[in-house]
Amino acid sequence: MASGSDFFANINNSVMQTSRAQDVRKDTEKLMKNDYDWEQYLVHVPVSVAVLGHLVCVSARKDFAINHGMEHRTFQYIKYPESFRACLMQVCNGAWEAFNSAHKSMDQIRRYSLQMPRNLSTVVETLMQDNDAIVSSLLPGQLQNIEDVTHECYQLASQVESQFMYVISVISELMEAFTCSTKLHNDSVREAMERCNLEKIDFEETLKLLAEGMQALAQVKQQWSNLVQFFQNISSLIKVSLSQEIHKFVMECRSLPQIKEYSHSAFLKDLIYQQASEAGNISNIVHSISDTYVTVSRLYLMDMVGGLGILMATKPSLQDYRTLQNGCRRAMEDINRLVSRNMLEFSGGIQQRIRTIDGNLEAVLPSSQDRVREIKKSYGEGPDVVMKKLSEKDRDQFC
Repeated sequence: MASGSDFFANINNSVMQTSRAQDVRKDTEKLMKNDYDWEQYLVHVPVSVAVLGHLVCVSARKDFAINHGMEHRTFQYIKYPESFRACLMQVCNGAWEAFNSAHKSMDQIRRYSLQMPRNLSTVVETLMQDNDAIVSSLLPGQLQNIEDVTHECYQLASQVESQFMYVISVISELMEAFTCSTKLHNDSVREAMERCNLEKIDFEETLKLLAEGMQALAQVKQQWSNLVQFFQNISSLIKVSLSQEIHKFVMECRSLPQIKEYSHSAFLKDLIYQQASEAGNISNIVHSISDTYVTVSRLYLMDMVGGLGILMATKPSLQDYRTLQNGCRRAMEDINRLVSRNMLEFSGGIQQRIRTIDGNLEAVLPSSQDRVREIKKSYGEGPDVVMKKLSEKDRDQFC
């Protein structure tokens, strides 16, 4: 049976092996991923692109004014109410700008967040120097840089959210105009035989297109609302989690040099290491999410959204639409496989961590029977005898 000091030393060593910084970061990443379920927001984006492609083909059959009977109304977002096709061009252009902005912004966030752990490590290194001149010269700029990068990440995520919200606002106003226009076209169809049959047929065809367009726009709005929620989650993660951890880290780092011989204090070292570790954990989550988005965007989203502009510039055939639709279907299947693979890695990672923790602790903890005998023996000897078996260091910890 190992001595008390060896027993506790083995446990401490096992805990340290189980709680290495990279392992803790991975655990945090798994937990945060599970909370946000962020990958699911990307799966159905190709569907919305295919639906927009369908609308482009619909508009090629017949163009009409969406402000029928509302010619004097001023729209807040719609620029060309006299033409349904022109309105779709506005939506497609806005979509490309939003997705392009998302790609650039998420790529910048990916790069910024990749540098964050290294920047935090540099600050900790600076703080541990015994030379006050070095600390006072380097620390302010290093801390300011970390704060600036965090703020820039939040601004980038918020900007993307705003651009998608603009496109959704255009779609919402289009749906509102469709609803009003449908009613006015219905009224026109029901008037006294004063109108010729040809005009009645034209109104009825427009009503069918309005109904088809209304349904398609509703689908696009729903899917892009989910995408907006994705970027809102990113913004919240950066603002609430990352910014708060960075703020605590910066405040404590600015206070430490005022404490005499702080670099020799084990407590203060542990405190600053903990803050740096927690901030680094969140930055790794941000990097993981942004890195996956950039990958999905580069492989699937940008080309599909760009294809909508090509459809709008020509009179699309049924084959053109089927080509876009098939591409969107393949993209959705690929993104689904990516999500499934990540979920399997997540589940497997959790199980592996459980096995690692159990294995590390099982190697040093006594079996249940040995533990029972040890407790009985300790109980018989009395607490004073047990205390004498501990080292002075362990005694201080125990007391």
